[in-house]
Amino acid sequence: MRYSVSVAPLLKTYCSACHNRTEANGGFSVLSPDELLKGSEDGPVISTDKPESSRLLAVIVSTGEDHMPPADHPQPTPAEIEILQQWVRSGAKFDSKVALLPTLPSVKPRSARPALPTSLAISPDGTRQLLGRFRSVDLMPFNPAAPADTPVP
Repeated sequence: MRYSVSVAPLLKTYCSACHNRTEANGGFSVLSPDELLKGSEDGPVISTDKPESSRLLAVIVSTGEDHMPPADHPQPTPAEIEILQQWVRSGAKFDSKVALLPTLPSVKPRSARPALPTSLAISPDGTRQLLGRFRSVDLMPFNPAAPADTPVP
């Protein structure tokens, strides 16, 4: 199970609003592996020696006052809780130094111009050229005096 793919998104969704570097409720932050392993004011929250005694798992399944996330916040589904349990039981391994990877915005090109050519070949008879671009190949007449983007009929 990959931490960055399966576990970090759950911690970001259900824990990071209250357990981060600026608002570390209980002295606990989920923003990096070191902070997760450090634990809270009450001590470690993840026990790889005794996964069943991990505080992280105990508060998620608790029905008492210590239940996390608080009742007025979105709650993880049983399947999501099982993912966290499996991760802790399997040793709570990290595949990234950054616990919660930032969500990057979608970047779209400003114009729809074609990609720059990456390769060029001229036919043996010297009448056509093959122009290679990212994910495309254009076959055009080879005439040094003709515009370069004239397609072959």
